[in-house]
Amino acid sequence: MQLVFHRIKFTTNIADQTTYKDDWQLCDTENEARQQILALQNIHGDALDSWGIAAITDASEKSWIEK
Repeated sequence: MQLVFHRIKFTTNIADQTTYKDDWQLCDTENEARQQILALQNIHGDALDSWGIAAITDASEKSWIEK
């Protein structure tokens, strides 16, 4: 399971302030997550301020500290 997170940058009508909106979604595979990022880049263009992909680990797995 992969977590895709991204931040959209936009300017509000109130005093022309720059604002950011964070969003996330789950994908089953890393390939699906990469495809989702490409879709977000096509949709939002330069407004896509930042993005990332993170693996979700099972809570029963030992963390890197415990290994």
